[in-house]
Amino acid sequence: MAEAGVKHIVTDNEHKDHLHGLSIPFSLIDEIASPEYTTVLLPQVFPDDCAYRIFTSGSTGKPKAVEITHGALTNLIGHYLTALPMQRSDRMTMLANPVFDASVADIWPILAVGGTLLVPPPRILLHLQELMDWLMETASTCSFVTTPIAERLLRMQWPRDIALHSLLTGGDVLHARPPAGLPFRLINTYGPTENTVDSLWDVVEPGPGRPTIGRPIQGVTASVADENGQPVAPGQMGELVLGGEQLARGYRGQPALTAEKFPVDLSNPRRRTYRTGDRVRVNETGDFEFHGRIDYQLQVLGQRAEPEEVEAVLKSDRRVEEAVCLPMYQEHEVTGLVVCVVLSSEVNSTENMEAELHALLAEWLPPAIRPKTIEFCERLPRTAGGKVDRRALMEFRSVPGQHKSAGQSHTVPEIWKRLLPEAQGSSGDETFWNLGGDSLAAINLLSEIEALTKVRVPIARFLADPTLAGLMRLTSNPASSTDPACSTVVQLRRGSGIPLVCWHSLSGDLETYQNFTNQLGDRPIFGVISPSVTHDADIAPSVEEMVADGLDALRRVGLNESPAMVGYSWGGLLAFEAARQLTIAGTPPPYVGLIGTAPPLTRRSRADRLLHLLRWGPARAWRVFRNGRAKSDERLSAPFRRAARLLLARGAVPDARLWKTPREQAHVQVGFTYNPRPIVPVKLHLFRELALIHHVDHLGYIRYDKRDFGWRPWAGVEPTVLWVEGHHDHIMESHSVQQIARLMEMQLDALRPMATFGDSADAGDV
Repeated sequence: MAEAGVKHIVTDNEHKDHLHGLSIPFSLIDEIASPEYTTVLLPQVFPDDCAYRIFTSGSTGKPKAVEITHGALTNLIGHYLTALPMQRSDRMTMLANPVFDASVADIWPILAVGGTLLVPPPRILLHLQELMDWLMETASTCSFVTTPIAERLLRMQWPRDIALHSLLTGGDVLHARPPAGLPFRLINTYGPTENTVDSLWDVVEPGPGRPTIGRPIQGVTASVADENGQPVAPGQMGELVLGGEQLARGYRGQPALTAEKFPVDLSNPRRRTYRTGDRVRVNETGDFEFHGRIDYQLQVLGQRAEPEEVEAVLKSDRRVEEAVCLPMYQEHEVTGLVVCVVLSSEVNSTENMEAELHALLAEWLPPAIRPKTIEFCERLPRTAGGKVDRRALMEFRSVPGQHKSAGQSHTVPEIWKRLLPEAQGSSGDETFWNLGGDSLAAINLLSEIEALTKVRVPIARFLADPTLAGLMRLTSNPASSTDPACSTVVQLRRGSGIPLVCWHSLSGDLETYQNFTNQLGDRPIFGVISPSVTHDADIAPSVEEMVADGLDALRRVGLNESPAMVGYSWGGLLAFEAARQLTIAGTPPPYVGLIGTAPPLTRRSRADRLLHLLRWGPARAWRVFRNGRAKSDERLSAPFRRAARLLLARGAVPDARLWKTPREQAHVQVGFTYNPRPIVPVKLHLFRELALIHHVDHLGYIRYDKRDFGWRPWAGVEPTVLWVEGHHDHIMESHSVQQIARLMEMQLDALRPMATFGDSADAGDV
C-alpha cells in the first residue's frame, strides 16, 4: 500500500474487515451508490496525469510500481477501437486476472466504446470445454487468454456459428499457428507493463513456421539495439527498444532505476525509450521475432518472473547463505521454478527447512512465481570470475521433466510426476495442490490422462480426491459401455454432524457448489454426479428415476441415515424428489434446502397465462425496446417472443433449446415433465433471490407473484422462505453464497447431530 501511494480504498461490507490495522480511509460501495453521492464532481484529467499504478517484478528483488498515464492508456484504447475494430455491439471477456496488466486491455477499450464486459464464473479456466461453452453462451465477440491456454484452445473443435471473431493471446512465447478453418482470427500480442500492455501485434495465419510478435501498434515505435544502445544491422539479433505514446512515466519513487530503464533516445534527445531486455530480430518480411530474454528474467506460464526476486526473499533469511533460482521446462515451455539453496554453516539440520522456506516464499511472492522445488546444495559452481555459473548448474543438476515430452509418458504415474515435479519421491497420498498443482497443470493432467487411457475424468471427481492414488482408482475402473450407468457420489468434505448432499446441476457436475461448500463449517458434504458425465448412456427419462439411482449410490457409500438435501436451481428438483422418496420410505431427511429453485411446472389455462403475460410483459417489452435492435441484443427478446407463442398452444412445454449443451437440454426436458404425485408433506427451506431474474421467468409458468414461488401445493406444507441478495445467476457467488451458507449453518446446527464421517483435515473440496 505504501509503495503504491494508496490514499483511499473503495470496498464493500464483505471485505472491509481485511483493512483492519490500515490507516488509509475507505468508502463502502453501497454508500457511494446512494443518492447523496450522485452530484460529486471528479477533477479534470490531463494526458500526463497518472491513470493507474501496477506492480511488476524488479531485478533488485523488490516489486516496483509502474506509473501509466492517461495519455498512454488512451493510445492503447484507440488502437483497440481501430485495429479490431471494436464497436458498441462487441462483448469482451475479462479472463485476465486484475493483477495482470492484460486486464487493462480487457476492461477499458470495451467500456470506452460502450460495449459489454463479460465477467466469467470462478475457475472457468480449469475446464476448457466449459470455457468454450461460456464463450458461446455469452455470445462473446472478443476474448484474451494467456498463451498456454490459447495453444490448447486451438486444438479444440469450434462451431462455425460462434459469435467470437477475435481471440487475443500473449504473456508467453506462442509456438503454434491456428488450424485452417478456425472460425475466428488469432492475434498474438506482445508488450511489457512499462509500455502499457500491448506494443506489437501479429494476426497469426495458418501455415508452417513459428509465429512472430508482429509489428508496432499505432503510436508505438520499436527498434533493435546492441548492448551499447546502437542500432544493429538488418536481420541481426539485439535488444528490443520501445518508444512512443505508451511509455510509462517510470517507477514510482525510484528515479535512478527509471533513468536506467528509460534512457534518452540517441537519435532524438527529446524522446525517451524503454529497454525491454528481450532478444529479438526483424525478419525479411519486417516482422519482429522473439528469441528469449537477454537477462535471466523468465515467463512462468504467462507471468513474468525474475529469479533475483525469489533469491532476494530467500537471502533475507539469515539461515540461507546463497540461493540460485532456475527455470523448469516442459518441452520449450517454462512451467515453474526450482531454487538451489546453500545453507549457512550455523544450520545443523535441514529437517523442516524446506517447509519453512516454502512458507517464507509464500509470504512474499504470488503463487505463480513461487518455486515448486527447493534443493539443498553444499556449494554452487563458479565461473573464473567468481560468479555463480548458472549454465553449469543447469547442466549439473537433473531438473525433473526437463528433457521429457508428453509422448514419453506411458503411465498415469509418469504423467503425474512429470507435470508435478514435487511428486518425485512422494507418496501417492500427497494432494495435487500440496505438490504445487495449479489450474493449468490440472488441464494438462486430465487431458493427457484422457488421451492415454481414453477415460474422461470429471474435474469434480478428481478434486474430490486429488491424489495419485485417487486418480489411479478413477482411471483403472472406468464404467464400461456394457455396464449399467449409475450416479456417482463423491465426498467433497469430511467432518462431523449431519451429512449434507448436494445434487448435481444441469451440467451433471458439481462445479456450481464450489464457493458454497467452502463457506460451510466442519461437516461431511457429499455430491451426486449424473452418470451422463462419465458414461455414454441416455439420461434417465424421469426425475424420479434419476433420484432413485442417486439414493442407491448414497447408500453404497454408507449414508444409510437420511442426510440433509440441498439443490441449486434445477438441481433443487432432485433434492425435493429425494426428500419425497425418503419420506415415502419412512426416513424423511432432517433438512431440505432449495436455492433459487422453481417448482414443477403447472399447466395453466390460456386465460391464466394471458394474465401472467399482461402482468410481466410490459416491463419485459420495455427492456427489449431500451436495449435496441443491435444484433448482440436481439437475443434478449427471444424468450419474450417464445412466451407469447405459448399462448397459442394450450399446455405447450417450453423449448429446451434455451440451454446450451445437449446434456443440459436433456435434463431441462426431463424437468419440464416432472409431476410429483401423490403429494407428500416435505418441509422446504426456500432461498429466494431478491432480484427476480430466472431462465424461465418469461414463459408463463412460474408464479413470482407468490412468496413461496408456488411451492406450497407441491410440498404439502408451508415452506420457510429466506430472501437472498442478488439474482439467480449469481446467488452461488461472493456475498450471496456467504449469506446462504450462514443461514443454512444456523438451521443445520439446530438439528440433531449424527455420526462422524472422517477427519476434516484430509477433505477434498470442490
